[in-house]
Amino acid sequence: MTALRLRMVPWAYALPVLKKLLPLPVLARLAWPRRRSRRPVAVETVLTTVLRLWPVRSRQNCLERSLLLYRYLSWAGAEPMLATGLRREGERLHGHAWVSVAGRPVGDSIDEVSTYTPLVAFGPRGVPAGDPAPWHQDARADPIAVALLSAARRVRG
Repeated sequence: MTALRLRMVPWAYALPVLKKLLPLPVLARLAWPRRRSRRPVAVETVLTTVLRLWPVRSRQNCLERSLLLYRYLSWAGAEPMLATGLRREGERLHGHAWVSVAGRPVGDSIDEVSTYTPLVAFGPRGVPAGDPAPWHQDARADPIAVALLSAARRVRG
């Protein structure tokens, strides 16, 4: 097991309980790390590790997966945004949580995330942020966004 996975294990076990006890704004602030990594950590490594532990197909854990991505992408030096949204399917409402970096979803496709009406987003230090779904075309040129999208495609196979 890698050092990064070992760092994630306590959070992975705590999040299922914490998400039932704490409101989302408190979880977002708690998830933001106090310090960044002292050694360089590739954001692709963080994404790959989290997606292997919590596959995108596993919708029931999207909040846990997103909180881990939010925490460890920020720890690695990226500036992630944690967002939530709802979509209606007939009489039912479905919620989803996702993370974006440089205006692009990480680990989710824009097509999937755009089916949700954004509710709230959290930026640095878990502070509520502006637009939770800034699908800017110029994000495609951002090197971090391009690397994250590439890593996500490799993990999904």
